[in-house]
Amino acid sequence: MTCEEYLAALSSAPIALVNQASDARAHFEGCPECSKMLASIEDGERGLGASLDMAKSLIPPTQTAELAIMTAKRRRVGKLAAIGLAVLIAVVFWITAIRVIVPTARETAQIVTSDLVTLTLRLRCMSSSQAGDLISPYVRSDGSAYYIIDGPFITVRAKAPELAKVKSLLAQLDDPSQLNCKVP
Repeated sequence: MTCEEYLAALSSAPIALVNQASDARAHFEGCPECSKMLASIEDGERGLGASLDMAKSLIPPTQTAELAIMTAKRRRVGKLAAIGLAVLIAVVFWITAIRVIVPTARETAQIVTSDLVTLTLRLRCMSSSQAGDLISPYVRSDGSAYYIIDGPFITVRAKAPELAKVKSLLAQLDDPSQLNCKVP
């Protein structure tokens, strides 16, 4: 290897590793330029190590230990607080689900499964109030109703059998071909 390669190894690897390689050690002992560079780097590292060893911490060891204990306690309390908040959020979500989401879902299911049908019928010769008087005995189940609208229309909300009866009744009695187009 050349001096450049050894110096590159010296600049990128720790000195202890470079000194352990036998061919590198032999080169540094034989080459005056490389041995000067190695000695300079070793002196710098020794001086830095000695400076670091002589530097004392500004905080006494007992205070450092107390600080470490306080930090550990804070972390423990923080974890407990996070767990407590997570449990609280779960409880709030559970209560919300029971008090709001489930009843709303039940109401929606009742609306979807409701067997009431709404239909607007066009009257041919009868008035909407006459038609309402005629069909009122047949529209009796829970939620069933009829709505009188201006003009020749009536809206009926009822179960399918009731609606079929209303339609057949109006088909019979609301016929303009009859001589008398009135409610009997």
